[in-house]
Amino acid sequence: MTVSNGITTGKSRVLVVGATGFIGRFVTEASLASGRPTYVLVRPSPGSSCNKAKIVEAFKDKGAFLLRGPVSDRELMEKILKEHEIEIVISAVGGEQVKDQLPLIDAIKAVGTIKRFLPSEFGHDVDRADPVEPGLAMYKEKRRVRRVIEEMKVPYSYICCNSIASWPYYDNHHPSEVLPPLDQFQIYGDGTVK
Repeated sequence: MTVSNGITTGKSRVLVVGATGFIGRFVTEASLASGRPTYVLVRPSPGSSCNKAKIVEAFKDKGAFLLRGPVSDRELMEKILKEHEIEIVISAVGGEQVKDQLPLIDAIKAVGTIKRFLPSEFGHDVDRADPVEPGLAMYKEKRRVRRVIEEMKVPYSYICCNSIASWPYYDNHHPSEVLPPLDQFQIYGDGTVK
């Protein structure tokens, strides 16, 4: 693993896990646009797509630092967090990797220098929703991740965007079968509700 630590912007260094996924791409773009030193953990995945390689290369071209390895490797994560003086960790891993955040949380606690951890959430508030299977299994995993974060007293923020009200329910499609419009979306109300 070869990465330069030569940035001295004074801004907190950000590590994004799951950067090539649907949400992770936008999170990484925003971090890079903000001028923060942004590190992207590229996890090994069998049969990685050409599209993923293009996304990673585009991030690199925009100034992201690429790190390689699995998020589930606690020792590696601890080394990365220390070596690169990471202060903010944002996880945007997909459903199958939710539990892989547990070793990352252990590493965050061990390092003790992380100012903020944002675990993979970005949907319904799992502590306020009451789903049935097959969604219940993922909610249980996310709840477990939350409890570990809270018990370890890791500084965190949960970002819960909930559903997009006009999608996918208007035509009864399953969410995985169709993407929402990417050019615009409907915001209901006047935006002042708390």
